[in-house]
Amino acid sequence: MKAIEHGSGFLINRKGKFIEPTVYARRYKAILKEIGVRDVKFHTTRHTFATRALEIGMDIKTLSEILGHASPTVTLNIYAHSLPEHKAKEMDRLGKMYNPS
Repeated sequence: MKAIEHGSGFLINRKGKFIEPTVYARRYKAILKEIGVRDVKFHTTRHTFATRALEIGMDIKTLSEILGHASPTVTLNIYAHSLPEHKAKEMDRLGKMYNPS
């Protein structure tokens, strides 16, 4: 079933019917199983996306708009999680500022 975008912001199928969220959930679970990844909630991908986007330097305003949040504060408070390796990298950067070698 190939989806087409409808002007309302919802996805509809070729017959003009809205695609139910359960369709996405089933397909997501099937893809995870197919590629050998443990079953994780789909919403987890949103958290991962937000965190990784910030780690590569995406500005918070842009990310917030992509995620559809009312403000960047929502994005930072709910979806952006700093990973240990990113924290270590940033601390190294700060250390080099004070002790360049």
